[in-house]
Amino acid sequence: MLNRIKKSFNQRGDMTGMTFMAIVLVISVFAFFGTDIQGIWSSHRKLAVAVDDTFSLVQAEGGFDSNLRAYFYDLCRTQGLDTSKITISGTPKLVQRKGHVELNATITYTLKSLKPVGVGEISFTIPASADGLARTYFRTGGTP
Repeated sequence: MLNRIKKSFNQRGDMTGMTFMAIVLVISVFAFFGTDIQGIWSSHRKLAVAVDDTFSLVQAEGGFDSNLRAYFYDLCRTQGLDTSKITISGTPKLVQRKGHVELNATITYTLKSLKPVGVGEISFTIPASADGLARTYFRTGGTP
């Protein structure tokens, strides 16, 4: 085993040692990039779960308001997402039954795998959305 290592760093001008180091660098970058891919997928799934759970309440209440916003941010916090990087918007409240309601959220993700190579930070947004029909009928005016 020791002879193989010594042969890769010979003095005859071969670049076997440099090739080995370049291959290790490329494999390391791909391993870090795979970690970022898993982070992107995980962030998207966590955001989608929070959007879907909150959207069921949006449908039941006929729209999105500040109470549901707080509920959404609590869900994101319990899943480990940074709420300062999340933006959310939805259809305002009091949409009648069978009216269209929607909920859109995005989270900013920063790639960390390309920093050792010298590329710097690359940020992009990961979207999650849900849309459907309101389920509640609101009575207007009149006496009961």
